[in-house]
Amino acid sequence: MKKTMLVIVLSLSFVGLIFAQGEIISPETYASYYAEAFHGKMTANGEIFDMNAYTAAHRTLPFGTILEVTNLENGKKVVVRINDRGPFVGNRDIDVSKAAAAALDMLSRGVTRVSLKKIDPSNKTALGIPKQTKPAQALAQQESKAKQVYQQEAVKQRQQEVKPQATQQYVPQQTPAQPTQQYVPQQAQVQPTQQYVPQQTQVQPTQQYVPQQTPAQPTQQYVPQQTPVQPRQQYVPQKQKPVQQVIPAREQLPVKKLVYIPTTSIETPGPLWRIQLGAFKRQENAMRLVVELRKIQFEPAFEKGDAYIRVVLYGIRPYDLEKVKSVLKKNGYNDYILRQESW
Repeated sequence: MKKTMLVIVLSLSFVGLIFAQGEIISPETYASYYAEAFHGKMTANGEIFDMNAYTAAHRTLPFGTILEVTNLENGKKVVVRINDRGPFVGNRDIDVSKAAAAALDMLSRGVTRVSLKKIDPSNKTALGIPKQTKPAQALAQQESKAKQVYQQEAVKQRQQEVKPQATQQYVPQQTPAQPTQQYVPQQAQVQPTQQYVPQQTQVQPTQQYVPQQTPAQPTQQYVPQQTPVQPRQQYVPQKQKPVQQVIPAREQLPVKKLVYIPTTSIETPGPLWRIQLGAFKRQENAMRLVVELRKIQFEPAFEKGDAYIRVVLYGIRPYDLEKVKSVLKKNGYNDYILRQESW
């Protein structure tokens, strides 16, 4: 029983020692820093970010938390206050200000391995504030007394300097007035002006203009010539001859002689036949076959479908069918399709 109580007491003392020193947040993590790009901008808690202050950003710790950041590479430490959120990159847990990064000597690396320990704000020793000893307090009292004495002496000296001194009246020095010299203008000698006498020019007598008189020629009186008046001839209309209408003779056009004359089921009742001689995709190829068939006295027709153009001989009567087949065979057209067109 005594051993158990001893173990409990030792455990509690050890835990108290740990909390007195500070709570370890992260024994090993990574830290980065932010500086000029965010300087003067608002942080997550509403403050203005100052890169020269000892502050930091953490993703979860409450605002105002005091942390001791230790650089595990060189052992340097710095105390910062959480006033922002971040960083949100990779495995980093804290983003310190530029001043804190300079204190940790991590500016050249940018990202470094650190440990984070939470510090109690009331623990002045952990914050780096030394406790004042009694000699230090006595020294502070002596300094305050000396300061009061110095201030009293300074006030006395200032009052003595402010006492009014007799002022000397300023009397301006009079300079002897020098007599002014009267200005007498010099009279300029007036030279006599020479009187201008105009020269008289001799007036030459003008010659009087006498126009020459031309002898007047007698005017000849105009007498119009009278043309003899011819008697008016009376117009007698001539009787028109009856117009003979010329009727031109009918032009006798040469009749094209075909192998057969195509017909339709309306004109010719009964069975009719049709022959398909080709199907083409391009119209010029179909037209070329039509020209060849016209040379051998056929008059073929086009049948245009969706994709092909067919050249056919349509409306063939039963008694013309053998004649048509014979002409086609004679001219080398053996490959064709024969179909009945009507019944």
